[in-house]
Amino acid sequence: MSQPRAVVTTLLLPLLVAALLAPAARADESPWHALTTPIDPRQQTALEWGDRSYWLQPWRGYLETRPSSVLRDAPGMTLNVPAAQLPATAKLLGDHGFARGRIEIGWDQMDYDDPTRLRDRRAVVERIRALHANGLRPLILLNANSTAPGPLQAGQLSLTQAALPGARTVQLDVASARKVVVGRTGFNAGSVAARLLITKLDGTTATLSQPLPTLVGAGSHRSTTLRYLPFAPPRAGGGRNPQFERTLEGWLAYARAVADAAREATGGDRFDLEIWNELSFGSEFLDPKHYFDPVPRSLTGTGSVTDEILRRTVADLRRPALGLGHVGLGDGFANQSPFPAGSTSPPGLTALSKHPYRGVARFPGDRPTTDLQQRALDADGAPAGSRAADRRWADAFVPRFVGFFPEWYLSGLQTETLVRDLSPITTTISGVRHGRSAAPPGGAPVGVWISETGMGTAGMGLDDVARRPVQARAALRSIVAYANKGADTVVLYGAGDHQPWGLVDPAFFRSIGASRPHGDRAAGGATLDLVSRLMKRIPRYRSAPRQLELREVADQHDRIQFAGNGTARYPDLHDRDVVAFLPFQSGRDRFSVPVYVMSRDVARVRQPDRPADDVRRYEAPEGIFRLRIGGLRGSAASVSLYDPVTDARVGARIVSRSAGEIVVELALTDTPRLLEIRAPSPTVAAPHRPQVFGWMRGALRRRHR
Repeated sequence: MSQPRAVVTTLLLPLLVAALLAPAARADESPWHALTTPIDPRQQTALEWGDRSYWLQPWRGYLETRPSSVLRDAPGMTLNVPAAQLPATAKLLGDHGFARGRIEIGWDQMDYDDPTRLRDRRAVVERIRALHANGLRPLILLNANSTAPGPLQAGQLSLTQAALPGARTVQLDVASARKVVVGRTGFNAGSVAARLLITKLDGTTATLSQPLPTLVGAGSHRSTTLRYLPFAPPRAGGGRNPQFERTLEGWLAYARAVADAAREATGGDRFDLEIWNELSFGSEFLDPKHYFDPVPRSLTGTGSVTDEILRRTVADLRRPALGLGHVGLGDGFANQSPFPAGSTSPPGLTALSKHPYRGVARFPGDRPTTDLQQRALDADGAPAGSRAADRRWADAFVPRFVGFFPEWYLSGLQTETLVRDLSPITTTISGVRHGRSAAPPGGAPVGVWISETGMGTAGMGLDDVARRPVQARAALRSIVAYANKGADTVVLYGAGDHQPWGLVDPAFFRSIGASRPHGDRAAGGATLDLVSRLMKRIPRYRSAPRQLELREVADQHDRIQFAGNGTARYPDLHDRDVVAFLPFQSGRDRFSVPVYVMSRDVARVRQPDRPADDVRRYEAPEGIFRLRIGGLRGSAASVSLYDPVTDARVGARIVSRSAGEIVVELALTDTPRLLEIRAPSPTVAAPHRPQVFGWMRGALRRRHR
């Protein structure tokens, strides 16, 4: 009897052990938390003008697969470097996957005596050629910055005695009086050339266009003689304002001269022009009130100066005789304003140019508190607070987090989201249509250029070494996010200006010399390294893409970006809520998809033991996610995941397949990784339109399960 008992024990013991261990194994396996509507048009459309939200993410209102050529052609950089360093810097950028270079050729480059020609045309041609020769499409800024707002003569005027604040006259010496061109010569004040114009000269007594703002001592002072007066309003007395027309004539001659030099430099029309730069920066020349008090009658009138300059400049440059049919024209007056729209732009304009800069915000302390404050919305798009009698809006709940991330203007944290103009979904601001399909009467739809963007690290406690890896990750996120969401150009600021904006390592500039005329390629810096690694993995593909769909995002770790208050209206914002899935088609059966967690603070130190210049010091820890992706034949699909930080493949696998979708399990952080998918077309091809479903399938359904 002992032998059979031993056999039974031998057979049952493993089963008993397995039964005892099985519950423990199941208990250790975390559940999957799923976001079942990752793409949802209400993420955008619920935020009407004047609304903002800590939870709604307008960039999640649509998903679009764009040709990979869009991404490859998007990256650019402002080359704010001396002319001697320009060729080497352009070569460095071209070698590292950048496709565009932005330079400014200001109106002051025109000859004072002959304002129809460039003062040094050969130098201008060589600057543009340096970009073109190194594979960078030139983006040339046409500008009249108030420090040098047109053809001018710089000089000095000497006072024989001090003048008190408020004085309207000054005493010149005889030599200075001889230099004055009445109505055009003036003293510089602050950053504005000829701000105090001399409007009358009686011997050596000079009458000024406005009172002196401060005490001016005897002696020599900087002065400028302008060829043109500042822009007056375009209409006066029921017709065109002659003073506006005289200044505009000079501006148009300048625009044509720069375009002609660019044609010579590029051998055709392979360049772009941006009309003006940032109304809040150096734009005093657009309004005579900055130069006159009171403004003379000849410089008064009606109409929008900026609208008329833009309309007339576009019309002039689009004349067939100039041969500029493929030159892009960008509206730089739109750099810092949400109100210009494709629907109200002049026909012939290519793009609205935008400068999405944003500093750090620390919530709840930095929540907006102005009188006419935008109202806040909760996670379901309902008003989240109340307005007091003094019109101040009081948020019902403000989460605690640091907001310092490059996609700020794709989020809903303030009402001025760029998604309104990037999106294929048309929405309105005060009845004006915004969106990528919005077109002016008789014209084509107007796109969006990010012609300048960057992450200034002021207030973040980062020195020059520590800021570089932070800015490198921000730069890569900016390029892939804005290019996928609809921008055609993403220009980073800038190559020079080493503190605090410079993206090229100063060691590169120090290395430029006779022995190394092109500099040290290894000294480009973290931003160039990350961009180069990602771009080199992505082939150019220009055909109309198939549209992938992101149907679900799930994770086990359940990490959050910020904590809510435990209610359905004000929930935690989870990592899965901000997983960016940004597809580009890069071949007939190939997709390249930057994917990452759009974290709220890119400067947060995550791994303090790593050196300050190590990108991974600031990178969020890996998390395992599952993405359910539709629009492809699952049975034949394969995937891999590339990490540009380590320049290596990392974990990704297909965990399930069906006829029209796959579920991919992959490790993500908050630096873009490249999900590479190979998959033939599904049996029934997906429609060639962006994915914009979501709340249509259940507007009140909770987003998590």
